[in-house]
Amino acid sequence: MKLVAMPNGDLISQVYTKEHPKEYIRDQIDPRRFHPIYIKLFDQRICNWFIPSEKKCCSKGKCLNPNRISSECRSINCECQEPQNRNILFTKTGRQLLKVKDWSIKYGEMEEGFAATCRWEEHGGLFYTRRIKDQDSWCHEHLMVPMYIDRGYLDHNNTFILEYRDLDGNELINKDWPQVSGILDWSKQDIRLKKYAQVFQENIAKAERIINEPYVVFWVQWGTNLSRIKGSWDELISQIKTPFRLIVKVGPAGISRIKYSDVIYHDRRQPLQNHSLMKFAEYNIIVNSSISNELILGNAKVFAMGIERFNKKGIFNEISRLDELDTSELTINQVARNKYLNWWLQNQCYEDQLSSRISYLLARARKEWKNAHNIRRANSLSGKR
Repeated sequence: MKLVAMPNGDLISQVYTKEHPKEYIRDQIDPRRFHPIYIKLFDQRICNWFIPSEKKCCSKGKCLNPNRISSECRSINCECQEPQNRNILFTKTGRQLLKVKDWSIKYGEMEEGFAATCRWEEHGGLFYTRRIKDQDSWCHEHLMVPMYIDRGYLDHNNTFILEYRDLDGNELINKDWPQVSGILDWSKQDIRLKKYAQVFQENIAKAERIINEPYVVFWVQWGTNLSRIKGSWDELISQIKTPFRLIVKVGPAGISRIKYSDVIYHDRRQPLQNHSLMKFAEYNIIVNSSISNELILGNAKVFAMGIERFNKKGIFNEISRLDELDTSELTINQVARNKYLNWWLQNQCYEDQLSSRISYLLARARKEWKNAHNIRRANSLSGKR
């Protein structure tokens, strides 16, 4: 088995193979890629959180058999004393979740069914297919909240975003946006997030220039799936027209494949590498990489071309073509960026806050269902008249 070592520690096989390198696990999306075992610990922590335990289960709750759907499915009763907060079925992938409807009909063990389902989702809705959308609609119709979870935005590797799409398939940020404040007050935030932002900004201040000539940075991620401008990384890079040196920065997760030569790979031995690159860049280009939270905190100028929660909100300069990067219109909308950070500060959570987040989402969904029912009832009555 011929394997290529990536800078982030992954191994990639040039062709698909059934062989498996020791102490590595196969990537769920790209079967040619293998991650070191320690990467799995994060996923296992999520799964463990959804396993019923004496501490977390309500006294009347039943522990559902996760193996009826998949070995990676788990169920949990919310740490809330309300009896209506029933079991939540967690699946690692959307493919497993698609079986929930048939499973519920065939094996339903609780008279009231599940309170919610929960699946893994990437920022930007990478796995939000038509079939998942239909599944979400079915869940809403049966009074189950179709939640999804991913790593958070700020303090990305230690936080989570748990939310759901409403009855019309809208993300919560689009409904919340008009009411979100444009004034950012760090003193009122979770001390851990406040510390994260403070340390980051201190590092930005300390960062020194590592490239002497004028340059721009294209921050790339594993794949281009969520780019509104279609093409491989090399195809996108070839379209960028700039008078400055173009540097491609690869994140810690690595990259699928690239031929472009002016690449800087993530180096854990240089803790201020990203800070230096963004601080002195003429501007930055992203798809929807999580680096965008640091670009906001670093007050960087950004062209964005990804499908993400920040779309059409003025947070970044969004582009549809790469050969016309008009720097004369490259601005920073601080109010929009403050609103974006405020929404994340209000909605992302740490592991010890997941229970309260679940309770909030269940209550919010029930209120929406009630309002929708009242609207349908009012329309029905008006039609009879």
